[in-house]
Amino acid sequence: MVAVVARTFLKGSSRLRRAVPLNRCTSLLLVLMTTVSVARLIPITDPKIDTRRYPALLSRLSDVSHHEAGVNASVPAADDGYLRILGGHPVFYPAPSQHGVVFCFPQKVGSTRWKNLLYRGRADERTARAHGYAHGMSSNIHKIRAPWTFESRYDSREKLVAEMLDPSSLRFMFVRDPYVRMLSAFLDKICSRDSWKIKADEWNEYSKWLGNGVHFSCTPEEFYRYIKALLNLTDAGVDLNSHIALQSGLCGKQHGMEYDFYLKVEEEDLWYPELVALTGLEHAARSGWSVQVHIESHERVKLDVPDCFLKLPGSTCMETDAHIRDVVAGRDGFGTHRRAQQEGDAQWMMGKSTEHASGTLSQMHKYYSTWEIVDLATAFVRPDLITFKYPVMKFGESGEA
Repeated sequence: MVAVVARTFLKGSSRLRRAVPLNRCTSLLLVLMTTVSVARLIPITDPKIDTRRYPALLSRLSDVSHHEAGVNASVPAADDGYLRILGGHPVFYPAPSQHGVVFCFPQKVGSTRWKNLLYRGRADERTARAHGYAHGMSSNIHKIRAPWTFESRYDSREKLVAEMLDPSSLRFMFVRDPYVRMLSAFLDKICSRDSWKIKADEWNEYSKWLGNGVHFSCTPEEFYRYIKALLNLTDAGVDLNSHIALQSGLCGKQHGMEYDFYLKVEEEDLWYPELVALTGLEHAARSGWSVQVHIESHERVKLDVPDCFLKLPGSTCMETDAHIRDVVAGRDGFGTHRRAQQEGDAQWMMGKSTEHASGTLSQMHKYYSTWEIVDLATAFVRPDLITFKYPVMKFGESGEA
């Protein structure tokens, strides 16, 4: 009976079949472990990560049952797509730690910062200086060819897709609270005609469904009208610009692609040390982020941000770096910080570390100011709430969304 139960459980997990040989002892162990959640069973036996070092990451580990689904369809065909990190599309990243990693950053989840870190972690000093990401944040990072794609192993679409299909490659998708992300896109890309950054021809295309009402100013009333416009466009089957489209329809999710980890940026200080340690990016993250050097004039500009990539709450940059080194050494895997959920969004989202930062959190109460706006927003973002397990906002709680 014990063996039957164990075999039934193993049938649903390809990873467990690979990692655990079935015998009487393991059968008894598995039956006992079924009293714990299935989400904990999968990480405990997953062969790709040292479970002693990465508990915060492992608590977010999914079970990818269809590894090939959606991958080829999700990688752009044009070389200016697959040779760089294109927002809303998966990309293969040969991490400095020698782990093969697949990352996907939907727009408006802090992708500018992370692209700078990934590029700096893989580029030589000369290349990084030439393109402006050796120090601080380069605003050109979205247009620059990824440095590793100059290597013969990664210089074609076919090779990159093959690396992404490798079962040993870890997959990470970054996600953000849907209510916060929607307002961030509105403030950064939409409202006030002078600050529009989404291409005019796209909005001219949208005008077929919206008439002439595609211009929005930065007020709660216009935000309400904007959400109604999004719902109308969605009902009409229009493909939205990826800055304003739902996250659940990006990163190949619309083609059936699955990820090992869905990392919520609001909880960045929970998983950040482990992700940096796992990928070997601790050196690139350690310093050099508080100075911007102009590419042509070489002028150095001091930025009002920490010198490390991210400073954990209640810690200095040196203390954050020491914590990451402890994770690398396997000394402090369970010492992750637990204050992000109490403080709301991670600290970097409150600052102005990139030109796209819009200080969204400080304006949540202003724009989600009526139950009509909250209900309308919920109707639009509901697929993201369900897919990534975010709570439905209640009127009056927008400051904690």
